[in-house]
Amino acid sequence: MAVSAPATSLETGECANDVSEQNIYVCSKEMLERADAELNEIYRRRQNDIAQSYRHDPAAGKMLLEHLKKSQRSWIPLRDENCRMESFFVDDQAPAYEVINNDCIARESRSRTDYLKGLKF
Repeated sequence: MAVSAPATSLETGECANDVSEQNIYVCSKEMLERADAELNEIYRRRQNDIAQSYRHDPAAGKMLLEHLKKSQRSWIPLRDENCRMESFFVDDQAPAYEVINNDCIARESRSRTDYLKGLKF
């Protein structure tokens, strides 16, 4: 039974027009960096939102900030393990391994960004 890797956003999205190995790799790194930067920005915004929303109740704000931090720190290893599963069948020395891993982390980061954006404080 043949097992194939899931379709990546590289195959279906903004990198689909340039299929050279080097350009796909570069594009996957850029997508990862953009997704990571956006996630970090939203995370900082959520921290600021909590600080502002709970400025009259600093104890509750501190507790909620701690929950946010714990949630984020717990999510990172989950993301990494999910992406290791996706790239499991690819030789980890092959360029495709890093491309699949970059794409997965970027996709998971975008999903986490959307989750954090949806939180109301």
